[in-house]
Amino acid sequence: MGRWSRLYVPALLAGARITTDSRVLDVAAGTGEAALLAASWVGLSGKVVGTDISLPMLRTGQNRLAGKAITLVAMDAQVLALRDRVFDAVICQLGLMFFPDVARGLGEFRRVLRPGGRTAVCVWSTPERSPLIGILAEALSRHAPAQRDDLRVPFSLSDPGVLEGLLVRAGFQEVRITRETRPIAIRILRRLLGSRRGIRRANGPDLQGAFR
Repeated sequence: MGRWSRLYVPALLAGARITTDSRVLDVAAGTGEAALLAASWVGLSGKVVGTDISLPMLRTGQNRLAGKAITLVAMDAQVLALRDRVFDAVICQLGLMFFPDVARGLGEFRRVLRPGGRTAVCVWSTPERSPLIGILAEALSRHAPAQRDDLRVPFSLSDPGVLEGLLVRAGFQEVRITRETRPIAIRILRRLLGSRRGIRRANGPDLQGAFR
């Protein structure tokens, strides 16, 4: 999924208005895809810190980001072990919807932001507008209906009104929700379709961004 998910990172960074000298916190950084691009935007005079609760993902990220000016730290996004008001931007690429307590996580985003700082988050849109994971989730739901709620967690913030409300209640102002769509190529296996292997062009999943 990293191949297409990275297509949305530039919009995420632009929404956070990341520039040279910015101090950036990437929450739920995973293997560091967004942090890597952010580092190229902030330059040597800026700073990028990536946090994630998953040690295996951070280890992978440390290997692929070796030599880059990026600090990766294991940390719970809902209890950030960071001082108040130290970052110019907080970004979160495809992670917020998995927080056990989204409101608490957003409160932490707000706490570590400097006055005038900005937050940008990227979340899945609805299943029907997310042709990769959406199709898979719906198919699995039909075969395992008891797991339907768990399978729909990735889309739990797909309602723009819900996302906006969470951000406003966390203390963010000038909240803006935008929908981003990217074209992708999907390779289709012959054995699944009973026809020749080919490449189908399709719209990538719609992802929504919320910016302060």
